[in-house]
Amino acid sequence: MQESLGTFYRRVAVLFVYAALAAMGFVLSFWLRFDEKAFINSLGMIHALILPVVIIKLACVWCFGLHKGMWRYAGVNDLLQVFKVATFGTLGILAWVVITRTTGVPRSIHLLDWNLTILLFGGIRFASRLVREAARKSMFAPDESSTLIVGAGDTGEAVLRALQRDSRRQHNVAGFLDDDSSKKNSTLHGLPILGTLDEAPRIITELNVETVIIATPGASKRILRRLVEECASHKKIRFQIAPAIMDLISGKLNLDRIRNVRVEDLLGRDPVHLDPGPVKDCISGKTILITGAGGSIGSELARQIAPGKPARLILLDIGETPLFEIDRELKEAYPGLNVIPVLCDIKNAAILDEVFAEHKPQLVYHAAAYKHVPLMESHPEKAVLNNIFGTRNLAEAAIRNGTAKLLMISTDKAVSPSSVMGASKRGAELLLQSLGGRGTEFIAVRFGNVLGSNGSVIPIFKKQIENGGPITVTHPDITRYFMTIPEAVELVLQASAVGQGGELFMLEMGEPVKIVDLAKNMIELSGMVVGEDIEIKFSGLRPGEKLYEELAYQHEEVTPTAVPKLLRHREATTVSPSLPAQLEELREAAEKRDDAAIRRLLWQTIALKSCPNAE
Repeated sequence: MQESLGTFYRRVAVLFVYAALAAMGFVLSFWLRFDEKAFINSLGMIHALILPVVIIKLACVWCFGLHKGMWRYAGVNDLLQVFKVATFGTLGILAWVVITRTTGVPRSIHLLDWNLTILLFGGIRFASRLVREAARKSMFAPDESSTLIVGAGDTGEAVLRALQRDSRRQHNVAGFLDDDSSKKNSTLHGLPILGTLDEAPRIITELNVETVIIATPGASKRILRRLVEECASHKKIRFQIAPAIMDLISGKLNLDRIRNVRVEDLLGRDPVHLDPGPVKDCISGKTILITGAGGSIGSELARQIAPGKPARLILLDIGETPLFEIDRELKEAYPGLNVIPVLCDIKNAAILDEVFAEHKPQLVYHAAAYKHVPLMESHPEKAVLNNIFGTRNLAEAAIRNGTAKLLMISTDKAVSPSSVMGASKRGAELLLQSLGGRGTEFIAVRFGNVLGSNGSVIPIFKKQIENGGPITVTHPDITRYFMTIPEAVELVLQASAVGQGGELFMLEMGEPVKIVDLAKNMIELSGMVVGEDIEIKFSGLRPGEKLYEELAYQHEEVTPTAVPKLLRHREATTVSPSLPAQLEELREAAEKRDDAAIRRLLWQTIALKSCPNAE
């Protein structure tokens, strides 16, 4: 009640101010129009018209809501409202003069009154804003360092206004950069557009810039990476990024929505907008099972599948805690969705059969796998039993229970593998190909590292930076492909929609990234200098690790699909009839934990397909 009364009294006071300004403007228009004697002679006319003039202008103020606006935030929209009030007010006064047959009022009076109304009504609003900003500047000392805004468009302008409205501190904005060279030497709200992105290192050094705000919605990851690498080499700089202008409400940008640039913004590839129709048709109304549902890929599969309204979503995982968390998350987000958590080990064929017999899944996304290369080198039997024979258990259960389609998540480490983990995933690819034509369509999707997944280098590097370093990199030349988890999963779902069985798909991973460059970027984004604040040390390649990864064998024919960034592999050879016997021998060695036999038989098994001429 107090707030509503306060608002009422404030608006009454505002109306009184507008009434006084309306009267002042009308009187001033006569004073400017006539000399002193003529002005005195017109006082009677002024007296007769001033009350209708004030009432008409106040009615216009009320109709256009000018009394509601907050003067301290006056902007272009407020100026437009003032223009409307002045114009319709003048037309109303002219109508009153005609209706009452008032004579002797020069037409120039109405023109002067219109101009003075705009000047006075608009002036008091903008004067209030200027006084407030001047008072704020006197309260806060300006930053010694400068802020630079990259992007002199709508988003950049919104960022500048947000900084100027910040009540917590005064920002020393040096100006703008923009890739449009024609904007150079222009100004935006009085601040210079200093140059293009190519000039960023020089400008940042000359102006002592310590904060760079990226305000270009279309900025590619390549541009962001270039800015970080070129501008932060010898200076501590904080890089921030603003949301796209279409995400802002009424042009008002909250500073809390300007976040620090993360390494994920620099890596991966620029987003591709895919048609969601085929995926929705593929999953809508279906019973879907996800293995490894608590992991990085499995949980994201669940999140992206849930909005597609499957009939049932079965979440299967061996880990209790991650399964509980994704189950709770989905049930809170989609209370109408039938989510069924199943605590199960894919190595247990009997329980898998029970799960499939009970729920009859129509579509299976197989993301469960042991994936850590050095760890699997120490436990080869685990990699073989889980990645190959767990996959076989799942595939055979799918065949027996009429599952229409099973898609397995594979890896680039399955290509010319140097590790037990990579070889086991290659074995799983061959296994699925050998089971084709038995009622269930088997598909595999191969891709590289995903940003931020469990055990990836990014969380490890973050922890090392938090601890003050050093960051450990295995080799100065080691490279890896990177993709964001949501992007990888979106393409996996597209592959399940277009795949027809027996296919091996590959995600187009873009350009490989040197891990040492990734480490440098993370140090620089933390506001530190490489070599001064955080050291990078090289520890040597780990067991099973390669300097670089491949995405396809030489004998695999890679062709594009109708889905952007999704490629189809077609292999030049077929699976050997000896594969089942080889796998059985491999299983026996794994169960006996015979390390030497496992490695020998594993490479023999995958060599049946990895070399076109092998027999």
